[in-house]
Amino acid sequence: MAKKVTAPKEPIKIRYKELKNGVKSIYLDVYRNGKRNYEFLKLYLVPETTPLEKTQNAENMKRAINIKAQRINDIFNEEAGIPKAITRSKMLLSDWMDKYKTDQDRNSRRYTRDIIIVKDLLSEYKGDKVKMRDVDKNFILGFIDYLHNDHITAQGKHLKLCSVAKYYERFNSALFAAVRADVITMNPSTKISPADKVKTPASQREYLTKEELEKVIKTDCKNDRIKNAFLFSCYCGLRFSDICSLKWGEIVLDLGKYTVQKIIKKTQRPIVLPLAKAALNCLPEQRGGDNDNVFKLPINGYTNIIIKKWMADAGIKKHVTFHTARHTFATLGISADIDLYTMKELLGHTDISTTQIYAKIINQKKVSAVEQLDKLLD
Repeated sequence: MAKKVTAPKEPIKIRYKELKNGVKSIYLDVYRNGKRNYEFLKLYLVPETTPLEKTQNAENMKRAINIKAQRINDIFNEEAGIPKAITRSKMLLSDWMDKYKTDQDRNSRRYTRDIIIVKDLLSEYKGDKVKMRDVDKNFILGFIDYLHNDHITAQGKHLKLCSVAKYYERFNSALFAAVRADVITMNPSTKISPADKVKTPASQREYLTKEELEKVIKTDCKNDRIKNAFLFSCYCGLRFSDICSLKWGEIVLDLGKYTVQKIIKKTQRPIVLPLAKAALNCLPEQRGGDNDNVFKLPINGYTNIIIKKWMADAGIKKHVTFHTARHTFATLGISADIDLYTMKELLGHTDISTTQIYAKIINQKKVSAVEQLDKLLD
């Protein structure tokens, strides 16, 4: 009698968690090597009372099934000894942008609306059939040229330089994320010369002067954690994402000086950042272990709403966001005659031309001061 052959069990199953009002959260139940893990997909099924809700549910189920298939494929390839990047590079660019947006949503990151816009711009540029392995240096240079010269907005105009810079930055971040996810082996934008990259106009880099910083320090803020984290960034230059992920164990006493020693999220480069006394004074009391977050902040969007009200109360008539703190650290440091190379290392820049933008801002400020003096003397 022939021995009955049973099909191997799938290592991943789609399951649902009941939420309020009949809504179900879709997640993956992963059982492998005797261990069970769960991956919540930030996809939901809602009660179907309208055709639109029925369509949305079907689309979310399709996405969940695709993600499950990709995860199973990764497991089989890994067991066969096939590097992930070889198989994943066949992924469509449009599918990766969808996954990148989902990951950003899951991590409560900002810019998800911009990611949708970038995906649409990429579709206009080369269509929806581009594979990740086809995204090379020439593809990116062509996309930059398309943003500058070919795309026309709904108002019949070309994109402003600040918008081009913003969308390029979002695309570049998606490519770095693809490297971290083993979808591609390297980000082709790193092969582009600094002269060909899109730079944010210096006028867009808002910052606080020393006098303005003193004002906001003296002004109460609705959320003290946000206030302390913002001021901490003013004194050390860390981005919002790095401050949100900062652990107590990453603040290290080294040769009598406290430093931040961590991997920067944006560039994946390690940084050793000495902390000034003013920065240390902004730290909350440690209530957890080395793996606990130093600053427990709300999402960036809400944080910026609180900061906007705080600045208004302080009489600051500028468009200030959390990232303004980083610009403040850079401009105050260069004003205090910190050399560009040192400032580049403190900010964690990969290219000193980015740091030079702050020097130009300071020079413009000096020119404006002299012009005002000329008017006064005249």
